Amino acid sequence: MNLKDPYINFIIISSYLTENDDLENRINASELEDEIINRDFTFFKMSGSQPSLLAYKDCDNNELRYDAIELMDKFRQNFVIIKYKEENTAKKILHDGRENLLGIVNYTGDENNHNFFVEGTPFSFEPQKRYRKPKRIEDFKPGMTIEFLNNEKQWVKKKVKDPEVEYKRMYKLLIKYDKIRIEYDESHIKKN
Repeated sequence: MNLKDPYINFIIISSYLTENDDLENRINASELEDEIINRDFTFFKMSGSQPSLLAYKDCDNNELRYDAIELMDKFRQNFVIIKYKEENTAKKILHDGRENLLGIVNYTGDENNHNFFVEGTPFSFEPQKRYRKPKRIEDFKPGMTIEFLNNEKQWVKKKVKDPEVEYKRMYKLLIKYDKIRIEYDESHIKKN
């Protein structure tokens, strides 16, 4: 299964809780499988640091998100990993409803990551940053950090000092050729 295929969607969920004993975790795993089957998912069992299921079905993205959140609540999980149709990246849905971007990486033996094994293939996820594309001079503020793509195809960070001068000399051209980005800052968003 190609996890980056834009034509498939899936969720990765576990029923494992560290405070439960082995018997309780096995019973919960069986209940999760039943619940997944009742919702018309096809699934693979995945081994790893926590036994999980990779489940997929032919449905729209809203239905998949709804199922993922209901399952996360029912089995008292802190997050569910989800990949929507027509997207290449997975996301982690947190208990408060936020979605964080994740990149799929090959297993490297790093025990800090949540590692998975499915059909003999090891992989993991790592958080990715979100970026926005500036379009006008007002998008630049003194002290902010921007990134631009240099001639060696590497993203280089630069601190904005004088937005008006730098926009005329550099940023305007970088915007024209789509070689500039600003990391999206979620710190200003209020949490409920």
